Amino acid sequence: VTDIQGTSGNQGGDQHSTTGKRPRLSGAQRRKLLRERALAEGKTLPKTPPKLKERRRQGPKDEGRTSTASDSKVTPPPRTKGGKRMASVSPRVEGTNSRKLKRQKTGATYAAVASDLPRVLLTCGDYLGGKMPPGVCTKLQEAVVNKMLSLEKGAFVPKFEDSYPRQGSMVFVCLDKGTVTWLERIAGDLDLGDSNLKVRVVLPSELRVTKVLTWLPAGVESVDSFFEVVGRQNEVDTTRWAVLSKSSDGCLILGLDKPSVVTLKSQNFTLLAGVKKATFRLLNCNTAKGGVKTQVEGSAVGQS
Repeated sequence: VTDIQGTSGNQGGDQHSTTGKRPRLSGAQRRKLLRERALAEGKTLPKTPPKLKERRRQGPKDEGRTSTASDSKVTPPPRTKGGKRMASVSPRVEGTNSRKLKRQKTGATYAAVASDLPRVLLTCGDYLGGKMPPGVCTKLQEAVVNKMLSLEKGAFVPKFEDSYPRQGSMVFVCLDKGTVTWLERIAGDLDLGDSNLKVRVVLPSELRVTKVLTWLPAGVESVDSFFEVVGRQNEVDTTRWAVLSKSSDGCLILGLDKPSVVTLKSQNFTLLAGVKKATFRLLNCNTAKGGVKTQVEGSAVGQS
């Protein structure tokens, strides 16, 4: 046994002498070595501090103060790219919780800004008060763009915010009054490729729309079929009728001009519609912004 220990000891010593480095001790081994040296020298060992869990369990020792859950929760500073923690701590605002603060609404929405911009309405043919086909709307927009491209360098350049169809016309939202003047001046020169589609500016007083409520009768599947059968059986011009709203149960809200409302009044607000009768009810007599109220009285309530 002695030979084996001596041999192993020599081997360890040879290995240590060849490497020239002392074996690396762990933290527990170093603490144990320090305690042994202190006991050998007759020194008294210091008392070990209480564990961290015991400290958190004891809480603060301030008199008259109760411990809270936030005392035991310490948020470390954020890490940097090098892995070290920064010493800066962000201040906490009183009266707020850990949830994200909601963004305050300023009220500056697109609708609020666009509502104050000037508008120019252009129409062509007999579409005013009815529905302008999508192809005609596209031609009208292309005609305005082509007119802009034909301007000479240094001339006034119009600026638009938006354009959309409305009641048989195209609404052009302008960014300045100069664009309004330019569009009103060149409206009569716009060419849509059809002699019957003469472009003109629509006055606000021309957009007189009365909301009328009715229902699709039995046997009529679509709105187009409803307009066609009502026009044929009652000899009424339904091409100027506009659908403002349609629900899943067949309820329709139509936008009618003054001549159509007068026709409904003469028929006691009841028209033939296929194999049944359709009853109409006036919802209001208001016109578009800037227009005049239509003086229509009387209405019929109910559904046939």
